[in-house]
Amino acid sequence: TVTSPSFTKDTIAPSVPNMNTISTPNNDPTPTITGTSDAWNNIYIFIGNSNIIGQGQANASGDWSITITQSNSLSEGFHTIYANAYDSSGNASGSSASQTIEIDTTAPSPPPGINAFASPTSDTTPTITGTGVTGDTITLFEGSNGIGTATVANSAWSITTSTLSDGSYTITAKATDPAGNVSVASAAST
Repeated sequence: TVTSPSFTKDTIAPSVPNMNTISTPNNDPTPTITGTSDAWNNIYIFIGNSNIIGQGQANASGDWSITITQSNSLSEGFHTIYANAYDSSGNASGSSASQTIEIDTTAPSPPPGINAFASPTSDTTPTITGTGVTGDTITLFEGSNGIGTATVANSAWSITTSTLSDGSYTITAKATDPAGNVSVASAAST
């Protein structure tokens, strides 16, 4: 007897993958993109004009995590990305909802300065003020020790320091932008 070969034909497209919300702005030009899809699907990450910038596979639970490779690193600026899934038969899903990510690897300018403050003072937790870029986080330092932080609002910041013991202090400030880039230190105040 002759046995006829059998096969299964699969032309059903997999479900559209879901991309988790991407943190933006971001100072990592090779971010990790995560999401969910059908189990074991191959996932491809695309940028704007359909160029593949990363690929991976969903696990048994449908979770996936893909780090953009160094060779496909994203340049500074805004990028629109989306994901597609492919099943083991090669069927392609529709595209996920696209997301825009801002890559910002440029350090902010240092805070323009620390406003004059009373010195000497008997206050062991003095309030120090200054100016900066709205949205940046300002950190005050005495040497390399952080002594307080605040977010700049309306181009101004105000920080009440941690408790300082008697002595002379040289205070500097650094700005951290929303992408996580850190400036060099401001001019020192004593």
